Amino acid sequence: MKTCFQIRVSLVLSALLLFTQQAAATDTVRITTAWLNQRGSPPYLLDKSNTTYILDTDVTVNGTAFLLGSAAGPVKNVTVDLNGHTITYANMDFTGVQNPGFEQAGATASVPLGWDLSHAPHAARQSSDENLFLDDYSLKLQSVNGVEEYVLSSPVYLPAAGRYAVTAEVRGGPYPHLRSRLDVEGISITCGNTVSNMHTNYTGDMLWGLICEFDVEAPITVRAKVIVGSNDATRTTTLHVDEMDIRPISDNVGARKLGMAAIAPYGWNSAVSEIKNGRIIQGRSKAVYSSAIKSATSSLSQTRTSLHDLTIITNGINSQNIDEVWSGNLDIYNNYLEANGKTPLNRQYPFAMIDLGRTPGGNRIYNNTLMNGPHMGINHGNATGGKLNPQRSYIYNNTIKTRMVASNGFAIGAGGNLEVYDNKIQPIQGHGIGVGRNSDDLKIYNNLIEPKTWPCSEYSTYFYPSPAHGIRIKNYDTGSIENLEIYGNIIRGTTLPQKPNCHTKVTGICNYLADDKEGQLSQNVKIHDNDVSVVTDDYLHQHAVAINIQGQGEVYNNTFKSNHIVVELSGSDGGGAANYKRFASNTLVKAQNAQPGFHALRYGYFSPRDNTFLDTRLQNGASLKDIALGVKNNGGINKEKILTHLRVNWYLRVHVQDGQGSPIAGAVATLVNKNGVSQQFIADTEGNISAELEEYDYTYDTKGAYVYSAPYTLRVAKPGYLEHTETVDLSSSTDRTVLLRSHTLAPAAPQRLRLQ
Repeated sequence: MKTCFQIRVSLVLSALLLFTQQAAATDTVRITTAWLNQRGSPPYLLDKSNTTYILDTDVTVNGTAFLLGSAAGPVKNVTVDLNGHTITYANMDFTGVQNPGFEQAGATASVPLGWDLSHAPHAARQSSDENLFLDDYSLKLQSVNGVEEYVLSSPVYLPAAGRYAVTAEVRGGPYPHLRSRLDVEGISITCGNTVSNMHTNYTGDMLWGLICEFDVEAPITVRAKVIVGSNDATRTTTLHVDEMDIRPISDNVGARKLGMAAIAPYGWNSAVSEIKNGRIIQGRSKAVYSSAIKSATSSLSQTRTSLHDLTIITNGINSQNIDEVWSGNLDIYNNYLEANGKTPLNRQYPFAMIDLGRTPGGNRIYNNTLMNGPHMGINHGNATGGKLNPQRSYIYNNTIKTRMVASNGFAIGAGGNLEVYDNKIQPIQGHGIGVGRNSDDLKIYNNLIEPKTWPCSEYSTYFYPSPAHGIRIKNYDTGSIENLEIYGNIIRGTTLPQKPNCHTKVTGICNYLADDKEGQLSQNVKIHDNDVSVVTDDYLHQHAVAINIQGQGEVYNNTFKSNHIVVELSGSDGGGAANYKRFASNTLVKAQNAQPGFHALRYGYFSPRDNTFLDTRLQNGASLKDIALGVKNNGGINKEKILTHLRVNWYLRVHVQDGQGSPIAGAVATLVNKNGVSQQFIADTEGNISAELEEYDYTYDTKGAYVYSAPYTLRVAKPGYLEHTETVDLSSSTDRTVLLRSHTLAPAAPQRLRLQ
């Protein structure tokens, strides 16, 4: 027991510690116009730990606004209170390429305004109706017999030393003979082209985002250049170009040249504790790779960091609103985020408005509104090396309206040790939630998700359109997932008008969780109690599939509704067809305004086999016998010639009781199908028997056939009782009450006969 003296000492020490902490945390610096002038040119250094910086004025800079720390070292426990003011960064007086999207015609309709085509006799401005380029026009170039051709942009003045980039979205072929690259006219540089694998087109042509980064040491005027050629002098290659521009990346401050920012670290391991209460705007230079808040929190921090009550608007390519890839223990809430860059450079690169791609977890992201991002809304990944995050995170009560322009851009990308719930995901166009390999211990529930197609998919054929998914699970045949549960979500998918000769698709839930190539199997994957509805008004160009499944996991108690395809048992991506799947107690609904191509089931690109539909409720004319055959089953010919089975099973529930209504435990029920195969079941203490019975097996190799097991003969017996026999014609789950009469019952009284 402590003495009075020890207690007094303990109280004094606690008070001193509290006083020290409060003193350390309450140093305040007011950022006024005078303070900015005293600090000289931006970026301005926030170089004092345990300090609250309060803006008393708006701040507008050409490049980066504030850096955390200094040459003396990192800082910790810094609060930045914008106090209702605005930070405008990357606001260099800069005009990029004239007519970067080729929307304006020059002297003729085939010559784009501001572009020099004199070195490309086969080049012409053309409509973009048949691809997923933005807006209405693009530029077409050709290399005939291997001769290189190139076009030049209007002159672009680079007003300051720093790093710049030429960017473009390009599509060309045939692959691999096509040779194309970006360059800069007017300066002697080695332009490092990065091919970003923006898309792969189904026809064998390729669609890329290209970026050419280069440094200049003084102001200069240059022109953007795109070159097309071939590695085969006998072949003609074609290149389509769109959104070609020159934009700054860095203001040449610091050796890392990681892009401009409103708030970023001077070096490594500086950390804010809070950024709040104001606006952050990316300015007129539309800089590339220039996130508003970049690495302002440390992955090494053990304390929580809050980013809240902010309006953050970006407009550059791959310029994120909150870029905290490595950070954890974050509270991000009550923010309005808008990203207006037209396109990501790489569909595989996780450009996200909130990027926590390598977080160790411990995050809470809630009550935010995200608008217009061209790729991902929130990317919440796994720790380095795909390890499960050590701390659980939560994403909830957010409204997300992204405008995806390429596949793999999800409103939420969900990693492991995470819960995603009560969000409104209503894309302008694009996906809902994406789940990848190693996303273990993940729950997705009670979200409203409204996927919508975009004008043209990169895989644009009737049999292989790239879909907009409500929820997609995919492991690309490597890795597995353990403890994934998806339930209670409302998914409403629609198709939007598409460009001519393009094909798109909307899918409510897509499970591409294939077997791992090294033999790993995913465990405890459950999809249940979701309400999914998708519709199309043009099934020949825009597919609508309520659930597309070829992967592992349980699927039960869901409602799937479509006016085109309700269940697709195969895909064209990942591990092939749906094999050995069991669908239990789901409801399949044929929606109103059903398309002429409606089917309850579709065998997709590959041949599924050995699937079971148990206790399926069918509404509004949906039928499990309504099966469409996909591309490798086209015309009723199974090109793989694999024997497939689709079994339709139902529950038979029997309650056995005596004449007084009391249950009879231990009664034996024998069920004999029409082919003479029998099964036995024993009633439990409540007199109940539950049996799963096959109605029929649809088999298919070169033609379809139905092998029926129903009807069944039901015999119920127990010593001391008369045997009960009846026929059960099983075409739905059925409940029966069986009354067994005792052998010991008194015989009926004799009837009095009248003789004539």
